[in-house]
Amino acid sequence: MAEVVCKIQHTTAFEGTAKAHLFGLPNKATAPELEFTKDTAELTFGVALDQQSPVGRHKGVGCQVVITQNDEPICQNVGTTELRIDPASAPKPETKAATGEAPRPEQRLSRLERLRLEAEQKAAEAK
Repeated sequence: MAEVVCKIQHTTAFEGTAKAHLFGLPNKATAPELEFTKDTAELTFGVALDQQSPVGRHKGVGCQVVITQNDEPICQNVGTTELRIDPASAPKPETKAATGEAPRPEQRLSRLERLRLEAEQKAAEAK
């Protein structure tokens, strides 16, 4: 599973809820449609990947927002990004919980932070 985070900047307030969904996802990748209000500052789409999802960089992934005003839908494509799918790695046999270390609190890590964490784990295993 991957995550696509969208920061929302409201230029005009609206009433009720709006819907947002991702477009341009690669083959066999899916993401749910999310609802948000004028008070929402960030959306996080959970992108489900299949084993057959193509590995590599996929440009042109974007978000479409639909706001309904006066019983008419207003559609707007906002923001584009790139989704990178890495090849699946073999599962690691040992976890931090098994080594007795305290688990880190749940938070979204950047790619750089994940790489640093993996490097720390490899260095600890090498000792």
